[in-house]
Amino acid sequence: MEYWDAVWDKNDIEEYRKYIKGYENIQNVMTREFKKHGCHTVCDAACGFGANSLILQSNGFDVFGFDISENSVWITKELLAAYGIEGDRFKTASLSDTGYPDHLFDAVAVRAALDHLRVEEFGRALRELQRITKVNGLLYASFDPLELDDLELKHIVLDDGTFLYTDESRNGLLFRHYTDEDIEKAFCGYEILAKETDGRGNRHLVIRFRA
Repeated sequence: MEYWDAVWDKNDIEEYRKYIKGYENIQNVMTREFKKHGCHTVCDAACGFGANSLILQSNGFDVFGFDISENSVWITKELLAAYGIEGDRFKTASLSDTGYPDHLFDAVAVRAALDHLRVEEFGRALRELQRITKVNGLLYASFDPLELDDLELKHIVLDDGTFLYTDESRNGLLFRHYTDEDIEKAFCGYEILAKETDGRGNRHLVIRFRA
């Protein structure tokens, strides 16, 4: 939590205000699949500075969200107010303990966050996201590629293969690189509706939860 509060520094809000403009009306595999399967209410899990929430809201979805960082939630509320999105739709919570009622959302979106958890926590988070999603609801998830600085910056390797960074620029950050095979294994038993890799090597997939 301390790492993410430092990342989402309130003093940087004007910079984020410039960035977020570019996310309005973006269409991608997430929006296409959510529309195709009739989703309406969507939870933006680990919302960051609200970019994914703006993508969703500007494409006609009714969006709510949360993040483990209080700073992140504050920034999201401040930025999205300019787009008519109410601040009370966002709250501070973790991926494994969201505090939402069962089966509340048609879909959940989690961009580049599951790979910042230890393996055991990944499993708990996935079960929690399924709990708050309706039966046969959808999950969008993305995973970062492994880049050179991921390997070069100082870190220790935990017993489950997760990197814990000790370098000053990432001190306290957890990162586990998921290969394509790892992703297939992690979502074994779920129906994969779509899977794409973008030009930067980010993997995007949409799955259907089953009862």
